Amino acid sequence: MKKKLSFIFLILILLLSCSTEKEMTVRLEDGLTIYNGFEKREYNISKGKEGELKVSSIKESGKIGLKVASLSDPSYIPYEGSNLPECFVVRLEKSGKYEVTISCKNYKGSYNLEFSEL
Repeated sequence: MKKKLSFIFLILILLLSCSTEKEMTVRLEDGLTIYNGFEKREYNISKGKEGELKVSSIKESGKIGLKVASLSDPSYIPYEGSNLPECFVVRLEKSGKYEVTISCKNYKGSYNLEFSEL
């Protein structure tokens, strides 16, 4: 019972530490999802901690870009790029609030972001 409560508490903390803003249109074509627009997510890393963002994408066609920027220190941008590899990890070495922006143009495929505090 204690393990179950601990797990639920951990999930609640993770949900409360992130927010999402979307202006993304999504449609299906030939059983594949096509994304256009952007999605912004915010994550918070506690003082004295670090974090990581696991990124995975499967691209059939189109463009996808990712920007990870610290809102606490605007000069700290751990990642910004397009033509994303299928899987990679962005290490977030400073505590504070981060904004993650995913931008898509006729992107046919899928993507997933997993944040964890270390």
